[in-house]
Amino acid sequence: MAAPDRLDLAKRSLRILTSNLKDGDTVSLVTYAGSSRVVLPPTGLEHKGAIMTAIEELSAGGSTAMGSGIDLAYQQAMLGLRPGAISRVIVCTDGDANVGSHTHDEILAIIAGRAREGVTLSTIGFGMGNYKDELMEQLADKGNGNNFYIDSLAAAKRVFQDQLGGMLEVVAKDVKLQVDFDPALVARYRLVGYENRDIKDDDFRNDKVDAGEVGAGHQVTALYEIELTDKGRLARAPLGGVRIRHKQPRGEKATEAAFPMVGAPAASFANAPVDFRFAFAVAAFADVLRSGQDAEHWSLSQIRDLAKAAAGDDADRKELVALIDRAISLRSHDRSAAR
Repeated sequence: MAAPDRLDLAKRSLRILTSNLKDGDTVSLVTYAGSSRVVLPPTGLEHKGAIMTAIEELSAGGSTAMGSGIDLAYQQAMLGLRPGAISRVIVCTDGDANVGSHTHDEILAIIAGRAREGVTLSTIGFGMGNYKDELMEQLADKGNGNNFYIDSLAAAKRVFQDQLGGMLEVVAKDVKLQVDFDPALVARYRLVGYENRDIKDDDFRNDKVDAGEVGAGHQVTALYEIELTDKGRLARAPLGGVRIRHKQPRGEKATEAAFPMVGAPAASFANAPVDFRFAFAVAAFADVLRSGQDAEHWSLSQIRDLAKAAAGDDADRKELVALIDRAISLRSHDRSAAR
């Protein structure tokens, strides 16, 4: 965590978080660098100066087990657990997968147990190189929380300032979505991404099977690539339906709702809604970066043009366009270096 894009950015992120908390909130700091210890016991926001000082004094030390640090953090969080309060452990990490004496399954079981008691978990990744995003997402998923990656001050402000309510407050847990396509209209389909969130069809109504959480103000987008039948190409009827199943934040009984897919396919990609066109560009970019088989011959330049045309004045969308430009530049540099 000693690199500038790790500890320094993590400290700035925590200062932004503290500045956006409300009167009555408390903060505790636990480290697992070198040894697991409580740097700051639960401290009310009326002592903001003491919290900021403790954040500033954080330093990178030797490596130790993340598992013991999480255990200690949960102990601190449990001290403030009360009805109506949000109690959350936030793990800031460069993604080191060392969880110590706990096995992978054991640490997931511990986190799931604490979530049932009312303490949720967010994982925040910093830095490149050894960042294990899949592990961090699994920890957050079991902790009924969320996972973010922060690579800039702008990203820190987005998570800990602009979207803080959604980051801290879960409005629906164990959310499951099931899409049923009409086989008379859809010949084949493929869910783009979400491989690590896929569950068996038979487990959709099994409420013991863990699923994802949705925070306040958050949206979830799932994209399917489909191949229409001859009848489907001419149809103006819904291609299928969507079922959504979820539990209340502190509930154990799930409710289910079903919705038909409204409308029919757009006459052309150019006529599709701008949000759809931008979402397509995002998914296409991700598929190229992970060397997806279907994206083997896709052009980053074309994807960049699609994203740019749908970005408008939205700062986040413009940031994606800049990332695609950066990927194009890096690929060009790698090809030049290989010659």
